[in-house]
Amino acid sequence: MDEDPLDESRQFMRELILRFERSFQEVSRSIASNTRAVEQVEIRLRNFNREMEERHLELRAEYQAQRGTLLAILDRLDRLNGNGGTAPA
Repeated sequence: MDEDPLDESRQFMRELILRFERSFQEVSRSIASNTRAVEQVEIRLRNFNREMEERHLELRAEYQAQRGTLLAILDRLDRLNGNGGTAPA
């Protein structure tokens, strides 16, 4: 005896829903995995930015110290040369 067309439609709909649910679960797992990967990259970028900021501050302090030393040397040369003029070539 043939199945009732309504029963066939119900069975077909159940199969479609199950397929959709499996696909949705796969997509959800993929999104969760990608989210974790992005979070790890974000952490690495924050650490890198913090390291670069620290290095920038170190270089800036070093530059300022060197600039101060150079200006002190130039001032001393001016005093040795007399009257603040430039040294002879």
